[in-house]
Amino acid sequence: HIGLDWDVGDDAMLYGRITRGFKSGGFFGGFAFSEAALDPYDEEIVYSYEVGFKSQWLDRALQVNGALYYYDYQDVQGYTQVYSGITDSVLTKLGNLGDAEHKGAELDVVWVPLEGLSLQGSIGWLDAKIVDSDTIGTDQAGVPVPIEGMRRTLAPEWSTSLQARYVWSIGSSLAGSAQLNYTWRDDLKNEDSLLSTIDMAAFSQDHYQTVSARFSIGAADQSWDIALVGRNLTGEEYWVSTTGDDLGSFTSTSSRPMSYGIEANYRW
Repeated sequence: HIGLDWDVGDDAMLYGRITRGFKSGGFFGGFAFSEAALDPYDEEIVYSYEVGFKSQWLDRALQVNGALYYYDYQDVQGYTQVYSGITDSVLTKLGNLGDAEHKGAELDVVWVPLEGLSLQGSIGWLDAKIVDSDTIGTDQAGVPVPIEGMRRTLAPEWSTSLQARYVWSIGSSLAGSAQLNYTWRDDLKNEDSLLSTIDMAAFSQDHYQTVSARFSIGAADQSWDIALVGRNLTGEEYWVSTTGDDLGSFTSTSSRPMSYGIEANYRW
């Protein structure tokens, strides 16, 4: 890891980072019906390059941070589907998929327009693709499909979040707070990251948004609080995960519906 920080002024800083990391190789033992099926996979190596800035404005009432990054993956590890002549079906296997590139940008803003009120927002963009690969995947119908050029799954192109929080005093020893959160995520698995339309039917995960809120009352020193919490207030329906067991069964786990709860916290 090599990094460089430059304090442009009292309220601004630029930085750059170069990092090398790795994930160990190994053997995948799932559905290994013979010794030959225990093919080893190599370690995954990534070179990370990031530049960004951190800044404060309006007498430090406004904070703006941003970053650009590029991840260069070699022998990236991941799951793909292969046809097995032993089971006469498509099986999932962990191995090296090839080389991948992740290019992205992030922007975060925190604003405190008045005492007790804070507004936060963030937005992120990500382009994550397999750029060089000899791997041939197999869809659920047994059709071979090259994976080079495909987007990586569970890597939404766009994501954003917003938060508004207000804290006020209740007498000399109590404090109240109200918080509202909004999040939005782009598609996690779509036609750009899955092998075919039949895989889309089994594994796709579309974009979704959620809204949650929290109202609390507690000690001014934050030693305890009691809160009313609401999650997924718009009743958004989306898939949290989509998987298959390689035996012809497919499972899609849905999001929790709109829910409410009471929390009690004590800190010591």
